[in-house]
Parts: sequence; C-alpha cells; structure tokens
Amino acid sequence: YFSAIMVVVSDTLDYTLNGPDYINIWGGLHYFWLACAIIKTVYCAVWDVTMDWGLGQWGQKKMFLRPMLTMPRWVYIWCIGSNACARVAWTLAISPHQFPESWSVALQTIEILRRIQWLVLRVEKEW
Repeated sequence: YFSAIMVVVSDTLDYTLNGPDYINIWGGLHYFWLACAIIKTVYCAVWDVTMDWGLGQWGQKKMFLRPMLTMPRWVYIWCIGSNACARVAWTLAISPHQFPESWSVALQTIEILRRIQWLVLRVEKEW
C-alpha cells in the first residue's frame, strides 16, 4: 500500500505545486511521480506473479511456472503479461492529475478485469 500512497502523494504534489497549466511538464516533481509509478507497478506485478499466484519459480521445466498447472501454459503467460499492463493502467487511474479524466472509465474497467483474472489464478493456486 505504501507504494500506491507514494504515487498518489507525488501526483498531488506535482499538480498542487505546478498547477494544471504549468509549462515544464517534466520538472523534478514529475520525475518523482514517474519513479514512484514505475517502482509501484513493477513491485505489485512481481508480487502478484510470485507470491499470490505461485508462479515465477526458477528451475521449473515449464518456463518458470509452477509444477502443477490446470490450464494450458499460454494462459499463464498471457496472465503475467496482461497483469503487468493492467498494473500500469491502475497506476494511471490513481494518478488523476497526470492524464485526462475521460480515461477514468476505461482504466477502472481494466482494473476490474485484472482483479477477476487475479482471483481466478489465486483460487486455482490454492485449489
């Protein structure tokens, strides 16, 4: 949660101190937001794959997947990639000052689909 809080705080600071019409969009605070966003996205995506889904085990015959798979291999590979992309969308969704408000519905929809995917793989791991 701390990484998400840092994204929101850095986004709010960037917007508050620079305003909506500032000229130098790539100032120091924007770089700070970008660093927080990248760290949060990578950390959460890796946590999902390794800790929550039990994938990412090195030395496995099935390209670092777990030994027991109930679905075809390509499904897990798709889920890893789509989870990372959806994590980027969620980072944008919690940074409302960085992108147009019109993106909100699409970003929220992507997050709902990511959570459904996460749930299926989490239950499948525990099954």
